Amino acid sequence: MSKDESAWIEVAKETISCNKPKTLEFYVPDSIAQADYKIVIRTRYCSGEKQLKSVLSTFSKTVNVAA
Repeated sequence: MSKDESAWIEVAKETISCNKPKTLEFYVPDSIAQADYKIVIRTRYCSGEKQLKSVLSTFSKTVNVAA
């Protein structure tokens, strides 16, 4: 995983089909290459409409994207 956040690939909000507490489904952009990636989730929301003061980030285990 690159520490250079400008190299990260952002998933557009429109490609998220399910966003629930234990499930996140989205379409992988066609532009990414076959490789290993980590998914980073950032949010300011903790429940419902309640916002936190700072952004929370969590990182997935390595996932492999294959054609």
